[in-house]
Amino acid sequence: MCATDCDECANRCLVILVGIIIGFCYICYICMLAIPLGYFTSATGLFNLLFLHTALGLLLLSYIRTVQTSPGYVPKDWIPPNATKEEMEEAKSIKDDPKAKARSHEFGRLRYCHNCNSFKPPRAHHCRECSRCVMKMDHHCPWVNNCVGFKNHKTFILFLFYAVVALSWFLFHMCWRLVDIFRNRTTSSEDDMVLSPFELIFFILNFILTLPITLAILSLFIYQVSLIRENLTSIEVFHKRRYKREASRAGKKNYRWPYDFGASYNFQSMFGESFSEWFVPNLSYQTDGITWRTRDSDGISTGTHGEKCSNILLSVHIK
Repeated sequence: MCATDCDECANRCLVILVGIIIGFCYICYICMLAIPLGYFTSATGLFNLLFLHTALGLLLLSYIRTVQTSPGYVPKDWIPPNATKEEMEEAKSIKDDPKAKARSHEFGRLRYCHNCNSFKPPRAHHCRECSRCVMKMDHHCPWVNNCVGFKNHKTFILFLFYAVVALSWFLFHMCWRLVDIFRNRTTSSEDDMVLSPFELIFFILNFILTLPITLAILSLFIYQVSLIRENLTSIEVFHKRRYKREASRAGKKNYRWPYDFGASYNFQSMFGESFSEWFVPNLSYQTDGITWRTRDSDGISTGTHGEKCSNILLSVHIK
């Protein structure tokens, strides 16, 4: 078995592991909280169950769509409209020309992928795991066995969000029951006031498993939201730093990312124009993944980046 097959098998195992963790936490919630505390026979308990199952359902839907949805691969025959022959030849020569390679990192330059043998639209990057160029690529996530890109970035963010909600809800009720047990104030029978060895083991396993996972997912979610606020991806963070240094050398101190049109617009471009769409893991897109609205450093729109990738847009980050 080749290395690629081994990696694919490992990634699929990680997806299965995610399902096992979700199932384990759910079974523990039902067996150690819902049944002993009579959630099925009280209004408060039914509300708790309804909330958890809603969050869990949206979590699973978001996760499945992130795994199964293509991240948005660049069409292999894509050619930038209105690009001149000289620009296309220069882009293709980057592999053998160090000076051209250095210029290719400038904002607005036409880029060519020598792995896919095709041109790359703005914000697209080549994924070594997928062996394809991905539109607005954020990163390749082994936990979803897929790239996170233009078409499934929203569902990935919602997966993180609902995972944090469901796990936090689960941890809160676990802690609440432990406090009640130690204070002898449980609302269930006297036999449930003391944990059996079996229950104690499950409580310990749940905290060891759930708490670090919740904190890790929460950290990733906060990081991703901070990027969306500026219309950035994980890869573009490094590009922004480079452009900011170049702008500083050119005497421009107040640099702003060319795709950043304010938090409101940036969130709408990711989650949808209507706030009611934000928390629904649907597959709606505000653009085609190739053309992107840009601005200059003074906040003035410079048109759509992607229809013509040429030197004219270099002014975006050095004005």
